[in-house]
Amino acid sequence: MLDYEMGGMKSRKAFTREDFLYTVTKTYNEYYGKFRDQFNPDEYMQCVDDDDLLKRFGAFLEQTEDNVLTKDSMPWLDLGQIPSTHSFMRSESQQVYYVPRNRNPELIYVRYSSIMPKYYSRNPTKRFKDSALPRREITQREFQQTLNLCSEMMKNYRGKILMYEFGGYATIILGMIIIILLGIATSSSESGNWGNMVLYILLYFIFVPIIYKISQCFQCKYLRQAHFVLAVVCRAENNRYYLKRGVEVRPGYLARWVEFQVIEESDKSILSVLQDRHKTDAKEVTRNVEADH
Repeated sequence: MLDYEMGGMKSRKAFTREDFLYTVTKTYNEYYGKFRDQFNPDEYMQCVDDDDLLKRFGAFLEQTEDNVLTKDSMPWLDLGQIPSTHSFMRSESQQVYYVPRNRNPELIYVRYSSIMPKYYSRNPTKRFKDSALPRREITQREFQQTLNLCSEMMKNYRGKILMYEFGGYATIILGMIIIILLGIATSSSESGNWGNMVLYILLYFIFVPIIYKISQCFQCKYLRQAHFVLAVVCRAENNRYYLKRGVEVRPGYLARWVEFQVIEESDKSILSVLQDRHKTDAKEVTRNVEADH
């Protein structure tokens, strides 16, 4: 069976705002690599303040015997599996990736709904019962409460992202309607100038893509912030409940989904398993960053 390594900690040390800044800096300096000039810590610290993350999750982030993941034992946030297709030459809203398939019984993923403001599964009870989570003494109530908590924390960010998405699509549709109306007016007019109509069409294909691109750029900040906040929530939930039962909650790429993953039994402690995986993932991300031009 898996055992739990607490690193011999005896005293309790509160998690502070400075600790958050330290963790953010360690995580994203490693993540961005040679593109670290794109990293703005203020974006993430804004989430810490606006969402009151210290008050809500401080007890499950601090250094104590009950928490497996601490600033000392794991100073990086787990951002989940970063797809090999990720490129720092593209903005977050332009990244190409796929949502992983559900690999029951060892892994459950729950995608954020494109319609409802929450992480949604059509039949969560069946997916839960068919998984290995009950055998690890995970209850469906805790499973659903974690999904509800993640949904609550994401609602503000995903709402803003959706607003900009709709704004971009609305611009395209509105521009097309205007062009159609101008075409109808020009064709029904005896003195209609088709040269002007050609000009309108050219202006449409020039300005509408620019406006759409701007709307996507506004999404990027909220995609990064959503990913960060979900990583914090997952870390807190792991310390609170899941790691003690041999299960890990991980954020999906850009917070598009949440994963519940059973940790394979090993002679190593859970902390050692996670530390080793982080080293492997960090090397993979570094290779992808170095290959990015």
